[in-house]
Amino acid sequence: MIGRVIRWGGLDWVGFREVDRGAFFLSVAALFPAPFDAGRGVGFFGSSLFRQMHEDFLPGLKRRAASEDGSGFRVREFLMTDGAGGRAEATVGLMSWEGVRRRSDFIPPVDCWWWTRSISEGARGTGIRAAASDGKTFGYFDSSEASEVWVRPMICLVEKGLK
Repeated sequence: MIGRVIRWGGLDWVGFREVDRGAFFLSVAALFPAPFDAGRGVGFFGSSLFRQMHEDFLPGLKRRAASEDGSGFRVREFLMTDGAGGRAEATVGLMSWEGVRRRSDFIPPVDCWWWTRSISEGARGTGIRAAASDGKTFGYFDSSEASEVWVRPMICLVEKGLK
C-alpha cells in the first residue's frame, strides 16, 4: 500500500504508512466538503479554508512541493467556521512521496496530526479522523479499530490552537 495511488472521493491519494488492517493516505489535491457540518456552523463553502484552497494558497503549496527537495510548507491562519469566530494557525504541508521518504524519521507521529475538516471536534485534542471509503467520517484513529480504509489528508495542523 505504501506509495500506491488510489482514487477516492474524486481525489488522488498516495499511500503513506501501513497501520494494522489499513493504511494512511496523503492527499495531493484540494479538500472535499463532506465532513463539514453547516448546521453546527462549520460550513465548508463559507469558510476561508475553501476560499484559500481555491485561490492562491494551494497552487503556491503545490509549487513548493514540486521544488527540488519534494516538499512545501506554509503557515497560514484560517477561519475554520462560518462566523463562529474560531481561528486556528496551521502549518500546512504538502509533500511528494520522495519528500515523505526522506523525512520519515522526523515526520510527526499519527496522533500529532489534525484533520482540519473535523475542527468542530477540537475539544477532544489532537488526532486524525477516520474516513470510510464512502466518504463518511467516524471517530478518531485508534489502532485497535478495524477498518478497510483510513485516510490521511494533506492538511495537517502540527501545532493547533484556537484563539
